[in-house]
Amino acid sequence: MLLVGPKAERQRVESLFSSMSKYIKTKVTNLRVIFDCDLTFLSHFNKVAKTSFFHLRNIARIRPFLTQNDAEMVVNAFITSRLDYCNSVYWSP
Repeated sequence: MLLVGPKAERQRVESLFSSMSKYIKTKVTNLRVIFDCDLTFLSHFNKVAKTSFFHLRNIARIRPFLTQNDAEMVVNAFITSRLDYCNSVYWSP
């Protein structure tokens, strides 16, 4: 269970449900998106950046064997798709 809201309110609700405290988490993952209790998405952004740099390093190793078009396709497949995945979650009115 993820409680979302100001820290004081989260603590108040946690004290009401103290018997369920082992089920209350500070971060949860849904559809590969990491939600935290403040909805800052910092953990998610760090994970996406880490994964993207991992793939960029691997692409750099095989880059000498790829044409320009193939390299663009590989970057699109591995990097851009991760950056765009579930990006509508970040939007707020």
